[in-house]
Amino acid sequence: MCIAIVNQPNSYLTKKQLKNAWDNNNHGAGIAYVDNGKVMTYHEGYNFDDFFEEYEFIRELTDTPILIHFRIATHGKGKDMLHPHSVTEGRVSLIHNGVISGLGDHKVSDTREFAQILAKFYPDNVDFIDHAGIRAMALTILGKSNKVAFLDWRGEVRILNDQLGHYDADGNWFSNDSYKRVNDYVWAGSKKVYKTGAAAKPVAQPTFWDSERKVAIPKAPKYTDFLDDFDDEPSYKWNSHQHELRSEYLRGTLDEDGIW
Repeated sequence: MCIAIVNQPNSYLTKKQLKNAWDNNNHGAGIAYVDNGKVMTYHEGYNFDDFFEEYEFIRELTDTPILIHFRIATHGKGKDMLHPHSVTEGRVSLIHNGVISGLGDHKVSDTREFAQILAKFYPDNVDFIDHAGIRAMALTILGKSNKVAFLDWRGEVRILNDQLGHYDADGNWFSNDSYKRVNDYVWAGSKKVYKTGAAAKPVAQPTFWDSERKVAIPKAPKYTDFLDDFDDEPSYKWNSHQHELRSEYLRGTLDEDGIW
């Protein structure tokens, strides 16, 4: 899934927040920041403590916003594909959260290809994305779920689809909440994959309220009225992991036919 963060000056993210983001998006991290009128980038693929040490140094160094990204790789492998990506070297960089349909392959990430498309406009600063035509084109490519943040050499920031993320009290922007806690799953594109040893949490059997008897009655499965034709009353068993109520009688019948 990744997480993209815009960290405001004079606002220090905690080590716990960044460690959560690293653990949930553990294919590497990067930072874009301004130093002496140039956008600089830092990438760390392996060691969180090294990353955090560099974050503290950069946060002290610059008085402008910085971009932070933690990656889950969906296209393009290796440290070269870590965000931030340059749109114009030393002038404009970007970070991205999501999966851009139609871009990227096993060598080049979707984000790198998106940055290459925007590079054809030779932007000197983030104002280029305010142009109505360029913005419309970029949003069309991104679709309704992708989020992108830009930083330029002046320390100016732009965010596309910022409403899909959230801001904290200090004005820091987060593309999702994977910095809040360590999850028992990771995102592979739009698919949730549970970590080794983790399992989906059981879900309670749904019920409905019987107002006459004043009790909660387990819901029967849909489309099972035909079972009433049998002499034996069917028994149902709730599968808490598959979130469904199954007929034990029906299961036995279908087992015999080899189709359950």
